[in-house]
Amino acid sequence: MKKILLLTATLFVAVLFSACSDDDKNENIDPSQIIGAWEYVHYYSYDKDDDGDVDEFEYDVIQGDENWYKLVFKADGTFTKEDARGVDTDTKHYYSIKGNTITKKHVYTDGASDTDVQTITTLNSTTLVIEEVEQEEGYYGKSVWTYKRI
Repeated sequence: MKKILLLTATLFVAVLFSACSDDDKNENIDPSQIIGAWEYVHYYSYDKDDDGDVDEFEYDVIQGDENWYKLVFKADGTFTKEDARGVDTDTKHYYSIKGNTITKKHVYTDGASDTDVQTITTLNSTTLVIEEVEQEEGYYGKSVWTYKRI
């Protein structure tokens, strides 16, 4: 009887630990899921310095607001950005996804460019959440952009 109880307890612990896996972290994003139009709807930021000072900032974005825009991701690895003034034709935008990392490159008309390396924390049929963490000596910051599919 003790062996049965021991075996049952061992199986219970094994099932418990396997049920608590990291499968829900979207570590392997299917890049085809991002293709389409996404409207920027929410922003959150968190900043903390070594002195312990914390700043949190959060707001909803409404179409027509100065911060509103939409992104349209295409299958060829490019995307467009459109705000209230229209589509940004002065900048060429490229993206790639590996695992849950999205790399976005912006190339400007003067030849200059910059690159954003961010983490996709949620990507499903209705919601895209992208997070960027900045950490250096004396500072930790996180920005989170939420989009809805349109």
